[in-house]
Amino acid sequence: MVKVSVIVPVYNSQKYLNECIESILAQTFEDFELVLVNDGSNDNSLEICQSYIDGSEKNKSNRKIVLINKENGGVSEARNSGIEAASGKYLCFVDSDDTVKETYIEELLNEMLLYCTDASFCAHSYNYDGRLIEKLARLKEGQYETYELYNRLFDDGTLTGMLFGSVCGALYKHDIIDENKLRFEKLKRNEDGIFNLMYLLNCSKISAINRSLYYHRIHRKRPNKDNYDSVVEARKALGSILSDSQKTKISFDMQLNRRYVTEAFWYIIKMSLGSSLSMKESVSAIKAKLEDPLVIAGFDFLKNENASTYKRLCIRLMKKKRCCSIYLLIGKIYPVLRNRVSR
Repeated sequence: MVKVSVIVPVYNSQKYLNECIESILAQTFEDFELVLVNDGSNDNSLEICQSYIDGSEKNKSNRKIVLINKENGGVSEARNSGIEAASGKYLCFVDSDDTVKETYIEELLNEMLLYCTDASFCAHSYNYDGRLIEKLARLKEGQYETYELYNRLFDDGTLTGMLFGSVCGALYKHDIIDENKLRFEKLKRNEDGIFNLMYLLNCSKISAINRSLYYHRIHRKRPNKDNYDSVVEARKALGSILSDSQKTKISFDMQLNRRYVTEAFWYIIKMSLGSSLSMKESVSAIKAKLEDPLVIAGFDFLKNENASTYKRLCIRLMKKKRCCSIYLLIGKIYPVLRNRVSR
């Protein structure tokens, strides 16, 4: 058994795949295998994966590489196939258009071994066409008993949603995943956050590293206007997945109240960015959403002081129902500022 398995779901990633694989093969930690799961790509991704198979010219260090070639089923199914094939004691996930620092595995594993934790999460940077912008960490660096985090796993009250929204930038114990039959749900988005939530409900202690070890490639320079539907989908899925005792454990009803405000925020983004409706119609739709009793009640459960300056402003405008102002802020002003920072 190898120490670590790095699972990479691959779908039509030919433009970035070489860079991704090279960054993994360049790890300072040696006892790992790379599990590439080609999820029915119709570009040259499969050929690129095959060019790295053990003993090939591209794999000069002769790292162990496992290649799975399957019909397209989505990222959740691809990751689940990787989990089934992995032989490592520890697992981590890397998306095929992203890259990692050469000490990625070493630092995550050392943190777990040093503090006897069940998982380690690192900070990450956004890669805007080669320019790295570090994302602010959601947790201070250190070790946490998981029960300390239960009441912020589903929605932390800052309009950001799940506390651990991505499995990229984390290291997990394979036995905890298998013993609890943890797998990725087949959702459009937020499957990462649900996996993390279920994992943390089945372990006792984690580490947070504020150093940026994972580089997440950003293909767009505007907030995703399509996220609203997937945010709602994730909330409904989690409501059916969690047992009653698990819901009690994480104060699910309280976090659900927060979630309705977070969903309203993403609804405003949907209405403000690229909607086929006129400005007047969009503002009217935003007003109707903010008058929803579930949204109004949810404001009492937010943690405004922990939110970014931008989101604190959004919360203030939403709470006061300044619908036109928040429409202009999200749809017109913020994208301009974001693009200037991202260049």
